[in-house]
Amino acid sequence: MTREAKATWALAILTLVPRLILFERAFAAHYTADFKNMHMVYDGYLNIAQSIVEHFDQKQNCEVIEKLRRAGVNLRESAAVRPSADGPLKGKTFVLTGTLAGLTREEATALIAGAGGKVSGSVSKKTDYVVAGESAGSKLTKAEQLGVTIIDEAELRRLSGR
Repeated sequence: MTREAKATWALAILTLVPRLILFERAFAAHYTADFKNMHMVYDGYLNIAQSIVEHFDQKQNCEVIEKLRRAGVNLRESAAVRPSADGPLKGKTFVLTGTLAGLTREEATALIAGAGGKVSGSVSKKTDYVVAGESAGSKLTKAEQLGVTIIDEAELRRLSGR
């Protein structure tokens, strides 16, 4: 693997660490974990890092990455997935349910985060919007019961300015 490719993967790993730290903080806040449990979470991070290093020490794995890169696969994080501290959706919480016609869940999450919003996995009184697609299920029902604003993909794009 070239130096540039290794640097790209190192950068990808470094962008993962803050997300893991946020998970750790959420874990601590929700479960009032004692030191031993938090130490186990930290050890898990070390195991993940070691697995990544071992993965890229294997020549065949590096060859696969090179083939993907040569085939035109974008291996760099786009600006769209970086959360924005500001934007038209700043302070708003969204829940996604069902299948959206023009966006994957990951793309919808990136769209919301890029516009300053936050995506939650469950509907509550604190939810501002539920984005409902085809075959929406219990999240849609709960949103209706709580009086949460329900929007579609087109409205999400309009609100986000994209």
